[in-house]
Amino acid sequence: MFKNNQFNRLELLLLSLLSQRDLECFEICDLIHTQSKENLQPKNAILFTTLYHFENSQLLSSYEKDGLLYYHLESAGQVRLDMLRRDYNHIVSGINNVLESKR
Repeated sequence: MFKNNQFNRLELLLLSLLSQRDLECFEICDLIHTQSKENLQPKNAILFTTLYHFENSQLLSSYEKDGLLYYHLESAGQVRLDMLRRDYNHIVSGINNVLESKR
């Protein structure tokens, strides 16, 4: 379950933002940075690669508007987001159980 955790975190954040509205890549990067209170700063190259992978996997679609490429969450992306949220909550719950356990 912990394999490829770095990718899954970015995946979760990216899909979560796109579930709220269509965004372009630099907006996504900026929102992750500002909403994380500057604790997270995804690299543009990794974000572009992830968006490309998601579009090829039909989790997202894209369209051009005002010279910018916007990304839209498709229904398969929402299903993936729901699965990632369940996995995330499961991991956080397990960690909290360990941290709060009394010997």
